[in-house]
Amino acid sequence: MDHEIELTRLLVCETELQAKIVKGFLEENGIKVMVKGLDTGGSVFGGAVEDAEIEIFVSVDDLEKTQELLEALEEEEGDPVPEWICKCGEEVDEGFELCWSCGAEYQEPTGE
Repeated sequence: MDHEIELTRLLVCETELQAKIVKGFLEENGIKVMVKGLDTGGSVFGGAVEDAEIEIFVSVDDLEKTQELLEALEEEEGDPVPEWICKCGEEVDEGFELCWSCGAEYQEPTGE
């Protein structure tokens, strides 16, 4: 049986990396994805192509589930961990939740 799937544009990505992350995440969750403009070739120096849009499309039937998945992903990401000083005295770079030296977890400041 041959039937056409109606697609809708989900979002426009600013970078190729963002598009690949979203595509991979959705596919891992059972959503079929079509990406337009992903392999535009870039500039001679490897930069982004100006005004090139990378569009992500999903089936109209999957749109609601897709939006729920993306909302859950955004909630999971939360605020990035800032640069912090571990209780062992080591400085830990931004984005890392564990101390590289002793393995202690980042603790939110309590405001004291």
